[in-house]
Amino acid sequence: MQLKAFFRYLILPAAASLLTYSCISVDKTIGDNNVPNDYIMQVGTATFHLPLKTKMPDSLQALNASYGYFGAIRTKEFGLANFTSATNFAPSSSGLNFGTGAYVKKFYITMIMSGNTITDKSQEGITQNIHVYRMNKYVDTTDKYNNMIKSSDYIHNQINIGSTVYTGADSLTIYLNNSFGEDILKATKLQLDSTTHFVKGYKGLYFTCDPPAAGTYGGRLNKWTVTSSYMYMQINFQPTWKSGLARKDTTVTFALGVDYAQNESTYESKTLASDTPQEYIDIEGIGGIKPYIDPLVLKDTLDNWAGKMGYDSKRILISGAEYVLPYELPTDESRVTSYYQQYLYPCHRVADTTDYYYYPLSDVYSTSNNVGAINRSLYYYAGQMASTVQKIMKADRSEVAAEPKYKMWIMPIVVSSSSSYYSSSSSTTYNLDATTYSMGRINGPANKNYPYIKIVYAILKDK
Repeated sequence: MQLKAFFRYLILPAAASLLTYSCISVDKTIGDNNVPNDYIMQVGTATFHLPLKTKMPDSLQALNASYGYFGAIRTKEFGLANFTSATNFAPSSSGLNFGTGAYVKKFYITMIMSGNTITDKSQEGITQNIHVYRMNKYVDTTDKYNNMIKSSDYIHNQINIGSTVYTGADSLTIYLNNSFGEDILKATKLQLDSTTHFVKGYKGLYFTCDPPAAGTYGGRLNKWTVTSSYMYMQINFQPTWKSGLARKDTTVTFALGVDYAQNESTYESKTLASDTPQEYIDIEGIGGIKPYIDPLVLKDTLDNWAGKMGYDSKRILISGAEYVLPYELPTDESRVTSYYQQYLYPCHRVADTTDYYYYPLSDVYSTSNNVGAINRSLYYYAGQMASTVQKIMKADRSEVAAEPKYKMWIMPIVVSSSSSYYSSSSSTTYNLDATTYSMGRINGPANKNYPYIKIVYAILKDK
């Protein structure tokens, strides 16, 4: 607790105003290869309130080649978050021949589960009712976002037998109606030989889960592995490739999750969106409510500071811009380890022709930058975003207002590292965490220990 108190002592003096700044002496030999001879530099730091609102992302990238999910979680903080997934299926091998007189003896799905998220340890083994439906459409890249599947896109008669109950085990077996399999036995030779034709003919499957009972809290989000989940259809048929053969049993395997799963999610927390400064901001995982950095307020803050200091904003070079998001230790300290986000980094919408996706700011790849990792000793998240702040300062206000790239949601990200077997090289990638339901809380702008951004800058001046 001494460390926490020390940290507060360091930043609380800034609460008296919107910014603080300091100037330091300059060693003119530093960076003399980059600075024209007719310039001298003034170097300093300035600290500003980080202008945070709470806002939900408009829509989130939903197609995932690795994981699908289904489940439902209700919490006091966020209300109900509901998760479903849709995916295609197709025969695992081509050239199938069902002979004559084929009929289905058993038809089932085996999903390999890759983990789950619960909001309380007491929820670990809860029972959930799972439902499977046939879709009226197949899953393709035209449905990119987490809010694109409509009620009319699937047939509302479940195809799993009875009630499928799941308790969070490593695998899930779902028994399907034989009538669904009988329909597949009618597939044409072209469909059986072509994944594309089969998928278009038989459409996708849609997986849902019942929410927790009304008035109760808890639930679980379940994640299944796209590349390791299959459908198995046991049939009996009369072989036709040779006369005199007896009827035989065989099992036909279908790959579930052909190409990808489309993960859908809805959130009651949308009602929590607010432009009013708050003492605390709760951060919901995946597509839920998030802190939002208002780029216009940040632009105005920077411009007002530059004007007050008498600086020409066109001659301000920002070499560092560290954001700090303090949080307070909850009564149940284990929540920080179990449910708080491990990384929080500003993400923006990146346009791809007519579509857009959420990605961390490109600053995340700058050498030696902090990437928003949680500090469990000093109770804050911290990361660098210097080039983005520089762009906002240089840009016209109308451009900042119009460009999606300046709109920033503070989102959980995942860090992935890989290395080459044949060399000593390695690489690290940063992506939006779109499959983990997390629940964190940071201090808001109205808190005495508020979020802030500290810049390190240089002013180029004529002699």
